[in-house]
Amino acid sequence: SKNDAKVIDVPGAVMTNKLKIKTYSDIGSAAQKFYLQRIKETNIEEGYYTIKNGNNVLTVNSEIAHDSVNVEMQVDKNTNNQKWYIKKLQSNLYVMQNASNTGQLLDVKGGISNDGTNVQSFRSIISDAQKWYIITLIDGSYKIVSNVSGTALTINGSNAVISKDVNGSNQKFTIEKTELGHYEQILENGNYQINSSIS
Repeated sequence: SKNDAKVIDVPGAVMTNKLKIKTYSDIGSAAQKFYLQRIKETNIEEGYYTIKNGNNVLTVNSEIAHDSVNVEMQVDKNTNNQKWYIKKLQSNLYVMQNASNTGQLLDVKGGISNDGTNVQSFRSIISDAQKWYIITLIDGSYKIVSNVSGTALTINGSNAVISKDVNGSNQKFTIEKTELGHYEQILENGNYQINSSIS
């Protein structure tokens, strides 16, 4: 505050979820230094998108998403497990449903906020682990931040995890509109028996 020479301070210089920030006399400590990053209001229309980092796309590592399947970056094959239905909850806050099974959302495993926690697909329960802030950066790329802890979606090798936001290139994404894939096969004339794949 300009009037009393106090500054914003992280009490005890401790990184803890939901810690209340206070004002304190200016002593120039690390707990009183912050990075400011200019952002834009994100306005993504609901629909299907691919989420890219470099030349690869965010993919559920299964043809059809189901509980606890790993999420990672793979070469773009234009398959539905590489497409996400992005749905807005409120300002900048979204859920992302996998197109191969829209009952499955992008999810922080166990809702754990630790750096390196894995990201997976999991059934929709609309928990904080399934809510993501999509932040538009000045260069037009996006940052995807977990509502669990404020940690950023991060690509570690090819694997998707959450970790401290360090503004790394592995934490910046392009989000591109897409359509669901449609597949057809022309069969020769003849008689066919149709069997369910359910055993």
